[in-house]
Amino acid sequence: MIDTALALIEAPKGATEPRLTACMTEVLAADPHAAAEFARALLRVAPNDTARDRLGPVPPRLTTRGEHRFTAGGRLSRRDRRADLSLTADDSWGLIVEAKLDAPFSKGQLEDSLRAGPAAFDLASEASMAVLALTSNVHAFGRFKDPDRRWLGIVLWHDVLADLFALEFDDPELTVRWQQLLSVYTRRERFGKLGAVRPAPRTQLEFAAERARRHIETRLGTPVELRGNRSGRVVQGGARTGWVQYGFRAKGQKCVLTVESLRPKQRPRALVIREDPGDVRLEFARFPAELLAFEDALHEALDVFLAHDGRAPRQ
Repeated sequence: MIDTALALIEAPKGATEPRLTACMTEVLAADPHAAAEFARALLRVAPNDTARDRLGPVPPRLTTRGEHRFTAGGRLSRRDRRADLSLTADDSWGLIVEAKLDAPFSKGQLEDSLRAGPAAFDLASEASMAVLALTSNVHAFGRFKDPDRRWLGIVLWHDVLADLFALEFDDPELTVRWQQLLSVYTRRERFGKLGAVRPAPRTQLEFAAERARRHIETRLGTPVELRGNRSGRVVQGGARTGWVQYGFRAKGQKCVLTVESLRPKQRPRALVIREDPGDVRLEFARFPAELLAFEDALHEALDVFLAHDGRAPRQ
């Protein structure tokens, strides 16, 4: 299902809000540990300390549901609603996420989630529960009716994007699909303008790795795979350096192409490409930091490397 959805998302005008939340739900539901890390990433930047403290620590495993139906009760009427994402542990802990891109929230929509309470989301009446809004733009709501202090506030996509790209799933293929999903929406600026964001090298490669794999595959005319380490991590590194490896066969021999993004202290960023076996190593100085510019420059650097390595890139 996820591959079919990703193909639709990558089509023109395919990166819609419903498809984003549906794909996120499918991938997170397959890995309860990754779902817990997703919740931690959101809570780290949630602005309301009181609600975060009342919610308590994130359990080690969370169940993910999308389009979670609940009933919002009022003094005069009861309304059927749907929460974009619910992340729960048994019946004792729950985080409700209303996720939007360009569309605005209504104050009533969020107050309904707060008013509904834990029981509406299949939790015990005394369960710890909180609500946050994940969005591309800041919204002004005024004061909420929130006597139980469940409102965590607004979290912006670009404030958590690096942590979301860094999520690791038990199945490396899910990690690749997750990063592919985020990359499409980032590339189309559905998470907001990212021109001022200067991400870590690892985040750059998590964003660009899958499309670069396809680029290499097209140029070489042979299957290319992303290689992970023993734990299945595809992109490795951190704040100063990040690297990813691609495997393929050439003339009956196994080859590994390594791409490394560098952010040295007090020096411009750089990119290094090398191949094993082989003695070709090229370094590209003053490499772009911004994600979209980095991806374009990476494809150009790969073409230069493959031509230098004696392979005529296919157009």
